[in-house]
Amino acid sequence: MTRRLLIPILLLTLSVGCISNKSIDIELQKFSSLFIGSFSTKEQAFKDASYKAIVLNITPVWENTSGYWMFAEWTDGNDTSQIIQRRVIRFERLDSVTIVSKLYKLPENTKRITSDLIAEHVAKRISSKDLLLREGCDIKFTRQTSNIYVGKTERNTCKSNRPGISHIASQIIISTNRLSEWTKGFDTKGKQVWGKINGPYLYKRIED
Repeated sequence: MTRRLLIPILLLTLSVGCISNKSIDIELQKFSSLFIGSFSTKEQAFKDASYKAIVLNITPVWENTSGYWMFAEWTDGNDTSQIIQRRVIRFERLDSVTIVSKLYKLPENTKRITSDLIAEHVAKRISSKDLLLREGCDIKFTRQTSNIYVGKTERNTCKSNRPGISHIASQIIISTNRLSEWTKGFDTKGKQVWGKINGPYLYKRIED
C-alpha cells in the first residue's frame, strides 16, 4: 500500500475515533457514578428511632453492554444478612434535560443467594432478559446543581400489589455524598397509607 493511500485511511480512523468519543454522554456517566457505593441511614436512625437503620449497596453490572446498569441491595443496618429488597436499575437519557431510572425485579431464585455473592452472580449469570420491569415506576431526574439531581415518579403510575395500596410514589435526591429516598403508598382515594410521613430516608455515603 502506498504512502498516499495510507494517509487518508489514517485520517479517517482518527476522525471516527473522535466522533465515537463525542458520542459518550458525559453527564449521564457522571450522574450514574453518583449512585455507586455504599450508603447508610444509621445516623438518621440514631437521631430518630422512627426510622430504620438501613444499608444500601449499589454496584455497576454489565459494564460492557449499552446503558448504565446497577445492582442495588437494601439490608438491615444492624444485621446486613437480613435482606430488605434487591433490584436492578438502569439509567438512560430521556431528553436533553432529563435522565430516567428504570426499576427491575430479579428472578425469584436470587433470593437464596447471600449478600457477599449476589452482585457477582447478577453480573455473570443474569442478563437483562431475566429481569421483570416495574411498569410505570420510572423515576425522572433533572439536574439542580452540578452535583445534585432530583427525581420522582409520574403521578399514579407505579401500581402496587401490596394489600390496601393502589400505587406508590417515590422521590429521590442524589448528590456526591448523600441519597434521599422518600417512598409513599396511597390507596384508591389518594390517601397515604404506607411510608414515612415526616420526611425521607437520608442515606449518607459510607467511606471506604
